[in-house]
Amino acid sequence: MSVEGKTLMTTYELIDEGIDHSQYWQGRGTGHYNHVIVGYGDDASMAIEDLLEQLAMQDVEPSTDLTEELDAAKAEPSATVSCHDDCFNTWHNEQPEEKADEYMALIKTAVALFSELKLTNHQWYWEASKAVSEYDDDHIEKYDEWHEECEMAYRVSVQYDIEGDTE
Repeated sequence: MSVEGKTLMTTYELIDEGIDHSQYWQGRGTGHYNHVIVGYGDDASMAIEDLLEQLAMQDVEPSTDLTEELDAAKAEPSATVSCHDDCFNTWHNEQPEEKADEYMALIKTAVALFSELKLTNHQWYWEASKAVSEYDDDHIEKYDEWHEECEMAYRVSVQYDIEGDTE
């Protein structure tokens, strides 16, 4: 049976893969199910959205239980913690010492904004940059260039069967 032309998911297993670099992630097989889809994103919430989009592209209607489980996971405060949180800190540690005071002011402002507004690392980085009175445009460009090749991602997988699958 289908809903609005979509195939219904009958059984599933949701797996929070967490954060990993693309070259180290081994992937996800189907296990004892017939299908698997992996959602990718900068945080768990984005990975869940990607997972749902991929299911929609496959014309698979998630079960009610899966939808409720994904909604609950997206509501967790940790769902919007960026997988790139360490990127800025790593980059900062590689910078010249003479910029230390400016960077410390930037970090303090960023932490305050992050706590207050619950922003992702990238969002609070830009907001903090604006708040620091004399931030350096070159500083931002250098971070962008350094971070451009980042391959860190948060992943969420679902292994599943649909109506009509046989064991």
